[in-house]
Amino acid sequence: MANQDAILNSTATSTMKITLKSADNKLFMVKEAIAMEFGVVKFFLEDSTDLESTVIPLLNVSGSVLGRVIHYCEKSLILHWTLPPSTLLHLFERVAELILDDENDESIVELVKAADYLDIKVLLAFLMPSVKRRFGLGDDKGVEYVYTEM
Repeated sequence: MANQDAILNSTATSTMKITLKSADNKLFMVKEAIAMEFGVVKFFLEDSTDLESTVIPLLNVSGSVLGRVIHYCEKSLILHWTLPPSTLLHLFERVAELILDDENDESIVELVKAADYLDIKVLLAFLMPSVKRRFGLGDDKGVEYVYTEM
């Protein structure tokens, strides 16, 4: 874990921590590098001047789902920063399969919806191929299908 923290700290522009608040009022303090992976948070951060004392509400994501999303983003960034780009796609697909094997269908749908709401393109790219295989969806089905049919 110490090595992973070193990787996250060395690649971040600062050691600042950002506080995220889930729909069920759970607070998560995350490194700025992780927070910047969330498109919705990045947009908020660019318009804020006092980042460390600001709590960013994420009203459409429960604490349990947000905790898992943060965990996946941390692991994704570590892999992204430590491995050559040519190995990442295959590795992400394999890791997605392993992670999703432990998740029930409802949890997977929650993760996809959270990644979409939070605008985490890397996580969506990581999840969607496995979701399509698991639910037998064609290539023409995307995130919108999760909202309307699941």
